[in-house]
Formats: sequence, structure tokens, C-alpha cells
Amino acid sequence: MGANSEPGSEPVGVGACAEDACVLPTPEHGDEAMLRAALDSMFDPHVVLQAVRSPAGEIVDFRYAVANEAACAFNLKAPAELIGASLLDLHPAAATTELLEAYRTVIETGHPLILDDWAYPQDVLNGEERRYDVRAVKVGDDLSQTWRDVTDRYLTEQKLRAAVTEYRLLAENAADVVIRTRGGIALWVSPSVTEQLGWQPADIIGTDLTALVHPDDRTRIAQARLELTTGTISRLRYRVSRADGGWTWMQTDSRPWISDDGEVDGVVGALRNVEAEVAALEELRGAEAKLAAEHTRLEMVLTSIGLATWDWRVPLDAIGLDQGWAHLTGFPAAAGAPMTLRQWRALVHPDDREATDRVLHRSVQGDASVYDMEYRLRHREGRWIWIRERGHVVQRDDAGKALHVMGTMEGIDELKAAQEALSASEAHYRILAENASSMVSMADADGTLLWISPSVRKLLGWDPEELRGIDVARILHPDDLPAVRAGQARASEGVESSFEARARTPDDDYKWFEVTLRPTFDEVGRATGRVAGWRDIDAEHRTREELERSRVQLQYLASHDALTGLLNRREFADLAEAELAEGQPSLGLLFVDVDDFKEVNDTHGHAVGDEVIRAIAGRVAGCGNDVLAGRFGGDEFLVLVRGIQRAGQLAQVARRIEQVCSQPVTLAATNLTTTVSIGGALSRPGDNLDTLMVRADSALYESKRAGRARSTIVGGEWSGP
Repeated sequence: MGANSEPGSEPVGVGACAEDACVLPTPEHGDEAMLRAALDSMFDPHVVLQAVRSPAGEIVDFRYAVANEAACAFNLKAPAELIGASLLDLHPAAATTELLEAYRTVIETGHPLILDDWAYPQDVLNGEERRYDVRAVKVGDDLSQTWRDVTDRYLTEQKLRAAVTEYRLLAENAADVVIRTRGGIALWVSPSVTEQLGWQPADIIGTDLTALVHPDDRTRIAQARLELTTGTISRLRYRVSRADGGWTWMQTDSRPWISDDGEVDGVVGALRNVEAEVAALEELRGAEAKLAAEHTRLEMVLTSIGLATWDWRVPLDAIGLDQGWAHLTGFPAAAGAPMTLRQWRALVHPDDREATDRVLHRSVQGDASVYDMEYRLRHREGRWIWIRERGHVVQRDDAGKALHVMGTMEGIDELKAAQEALSASEAHYRILAENASSMVSMADADGTLLWISPSVRKLLGWDPEELRGIDVARILHPDDLPAVRAGQARASEGVESSFEARARTPDDDYKWFEVTLRPTFDEVGRATGRVAGWRDIDAEHRTREELERSRVQLQYLASHDALTGLLNRREFADLAEAELAEGQPSLGLLFVDVDDFKEVNDTHGHAVGDEVIRAIAGRVAGCGNDVLAGRFGGDEFLVLVRGIQRAGQLAQVARRIEQVCSQPVTLAATNLTTTVSIGGALSRPGDNLDTLMVRADSALYESKRAGRARSTIVGGEWSGP
């Protein structure tokens, strides 16, 4: 390994590589020339290292025997400089990072080397640490090695996990009701119990909370309470009685309350309303039933093309297998209960268990959501078959641990046999073996495909012969064609280019690829076509999109009230303070309070109360074109009115709000008429939001004292019933 150039800059040494050994042949130069051209067009560096042994036979170093163009650029060397050079002379960090010892192990044991996200300093440049996926296999007494710089992928995954963690922390700390109990008796309850369930804290304190739980859910509550006495943390969903006699689904996160002497002294729990989530779950169950028939049809299709599918429910230790498994391994899929992880592991070749365990552990613990691995599996007949398995974590718990993993398996015995044959006959070019991360194609100057590697079957589902002779644009997304045509034009001028494009499957789906396009030349140096290296970046695109969705959602949640969609108190305060700080004397503040709102909740319930608050919020927000509206809390709203010079102008806005808010709120069962009381104040030089709110709040108090359903503007220029 060596140092990469900074992203976006051309590595030193690429020009030398092109002059010395990188004229790529066209297919008519013969199979070996085609292999060499494809090798040099590949995205990843590849080298063959010859072991250097001491007189005692110990491997003390390696020398470069073969290197493709990407390896030359990576090491900042021309081929003549790199071939024959010492590994440790170029990269002393190979010894300090134990990479040299790993290479020795490959030669001595014959076991392939597989390193993912390997941290390695860039020796050739400034020693900056970067991340690589490294693969190496033994070829006689030589080492065939390829690697890939995955630093960007690693950093993207780190950012995504950070965003997901931040979102989870926001959710976990948003519990609506907090209760502390001892022996099931409530010792303290937060005031939010009134908003969520209609009870006053005094109604709850001193009572056995079991009486508030739905009878069908009490057995689980009793069991959880017993576990909590031993120090176990509990999470349950159950129905809780509301003050109006109805039931609400709540989720409780409970943990033991530990006294100063270290003993369990009761329980503290956080209750969150999950009524909407439970309804969504019921809807999902109905959808799952409808999908069962479609799943059976899909299973038949996958089996017909040689794929087995599996479904792993991690907490249950249950791996469901379809009929494709039976075709692949000879073991029946549906004869009994699902397979356990231990049973599956017993079928894995002993030499492959450590590697498969490592991949599964990383996926379950949250380090990777998608994986792709190859290993040997015992067939029912007793022989070993090669398997390629792709997995995707589709559900995790709040701690990030996988709950549900799905994936596919396919037999790759023919691929492995081809790889072994290639190793025996073309040891220096064995990295051309098919893999899932890249493919290679060759086209003429008009864009007609002359050849594409067999890996197109696995990556896109096409047979290579179906694509030969067609314009490559026929399998590319129309929106990406401008970038493709620009790259083809540069290749016609003899210039290498890279771009991202979507390629179509036979089912009219699309996958993202990073395409590196290099020109091919004839004997006199004229560009006659191009060789393209295709790297699968579909998972990377999904990661970017998921990260963007998380960022937008977090921004919205941080600045808006969940019930009304208005600005929350903090965001309103920040924006209002900023406008006041500009010193403009043309601002007015209205404090709006819904009259007798508690009576609405007590009479009609909190669900109706929430509908009333949403309706009032919409009317307040629409009271003018140049206003800033926010929810202060409960049934109170703040409105910052711009362009106000006199108290009378502010009074007109207040009157408009009074009028629209006094209109009946139409609900499913009834129409409710509400009124609002309003206090207002004009800004003065040097005001901040706190001083302006004090005057507006004082005016609001005057409106309520005078009988409610009216407005009062500080300064006395106007007040009205």
C-alpha cells in the first residue's frame, strides 16, 4: 500500500504510467492484451509481491513484481520505478501496522487476507491516516493484493451514525409524563399527566398505578415490576385509563430508583403517548398479510434464478429459509422450525467461521447495515459448496442493535472454479476474477459495447451477450446521459474522465455506479474507443439520502411545535430577539390566550382540545402577511407584527385575530365556539423580547380582568370589547 493523492487532484506519477506502460489494447490484440487492458482500467490498485526471505528462510520483505496503472498512481511511481522496489523501503508503516505480518501469514498458511476499514498512514505523502479495504491471496510464493480507499465511505457512515444518535437522544428525552413509585404506589408525577391523560397530579399520587392499567395488560405490568426489583431496566407498551374514561396506549421506559446506600428504592418511569404508533403497527400488520402472497411469488422467481432468501429475527434467534435454500444446499427449508444461528454456524466451513462471525457481529452491533461475504457451506451430501451472501439490516432497536436482517444467498462454485483456473494459468492477472464491487466494459468510438465482464450478471442481471453490440446509452438513465456524453467526448480526445450514472436492470430498476472512462489507442496513438471501470455505489447513495433526510427532520423538530406546526417558543424567541436587536421602532407584540380552555378539555377531552388548539393556531398565523407567529405553551400564542407605527394599527391586527378566533371550530361531533383575550405592546428603543413580553402580558391581564374576549394595547390609545 502507499499514499493516495488528495480527492479531486491528479496523483503524481499518473503521467509517467501512461507514457511507459498504459496503452490499452483493443480486443483484436488477443486475450492476454484484453486482460491487461481491463486490468489497467480497473478502479482499484493491484500488485503482485514476491517474498524476500532471509538465509534462514524467514520472510523479511516483499518486492513488487506486477503493478497495474492504479497501483502506480497510488505509489506515485512509474512502472519501471515500482517494479523490483522493496515494500518496506516504500512503506515502512507496513511493519509498524502489522500489515507485513499479515502478508507473511497469507504466504505461510495460504489463507486469504480480508481487511475492512483498515487504518493506514499515507507513507508517500504526509502520513495522514486513511481507511482501506484490503484483499490478498497466495500465488505460489508470491502475494496477489488489491486495495481500495474507503475513507469517504467510512466518514459518511460515521456522520450518519452521529445524526441517528442525535435524533434518538431527542426522542428518548421527549417523554411526556414522569412518575416515581414505590411498591406500585405513585410518590410523584409530573404536571404533564394532565395534558396527556386528563388527571391532576393529586389524583395520581398515593394510588396504586395498576388500577389505571387496562385489565388485559396487568399481567405484563406485574412481571415487569418484579424484574425491576432486581435492577433490570424495563420498556413496555400498555393501555392507561384517561380521566374521561377512555384508554390511551402509552410506552413506559422504567428503571430502578437507587438510594444513596445503593439499594433499590422504587421505580422511575417515563411515559410517552404511542397511540399513533400502535395504530400504524396495526395497519402494518394488515399490510404484511397482503404481502404474504406476493412474497410467495417473489420466492419462486428468486429460486428460479438460483437465489435463496433468508429472514433473521435476531432477538428470537430464528432464521427463516425459503425453497431456494433447499435447492442450494439440499437441506429442507420448510420441514420444521426456523434454523438457529448456532445450527447455521455448524454448517459453515471451520476455516471461514471467524470471518463470518466478524461480519455478522459488525452488522448486528450497528457498525454496518449492508454486508457482502463469501464462505464455504456444507451440502447435505457432505461436500463443501461456495456461497455468496448479501445481508441488509432492515430494523434496529433504540440502542442501534439489529432486530431484523434479510438477505440472499447464491452458489458461486463455478466462479470459484474459474478463479482457481485463472490463478493456475494467469497468476499475474488473477484479480480479474468476478466480484460484486466492479465490472469492466470496452466500447468503440461510437459508444457501441464490444465486451463487458461476466460480473454484469450479478451487478445488473444482464447476460453479457445481451449487451454486446448495443449503444451503452440504452441501459443508462436518461437524466445521466449529459454527463455520460461529456465523458465520451473527453475520451475521444484522449482524456480520462470519471462520473456517476445509473444503469438499468432487465426489470427496469436502476443502480448507481461510479464510472471511470479511459481512452484506448491504436498503434499510431489515435483514440479508437474506451475502457470503462464500473464501481457499484448504490449503497453509498442510499446512505447520503438517509443522512439528508435525518438532517432536515432534526432541523424541523428543533424549531417547530409538534401539535400546531407553529414556531416553538425557543425559535420564536431567537427570531424576535434578532429583529428587536436591529433597533427598528416599527414592531408590535401580541400575547393571545384562549379563554376558558381548561373547560374545553374537561368537557370534551384532550383530543378535542388539541383540535381546537390547532384551529386557533392556523387562524392566528393567518392574521396578516407581515407577522411572526409562535406557540408560547398550552393555549397561549405570541404574534410579532411588523410595520407598526401606532397603537391603533396594532389594535386592528388584534381585532382581526379576535374576530377569526371567535368563529366556531367545526369538529366531527360538534361545533365549539371559543374566544381569545389579547394583550399588546409597541416596541421601544432598547427593548428586548423579555421587556416587550412583560408589557404585553400586563395588557393581557387587563383584558382578562375586564371580562375576557377583548384586546388591550399598552399606551391606552385603544381597547375594545
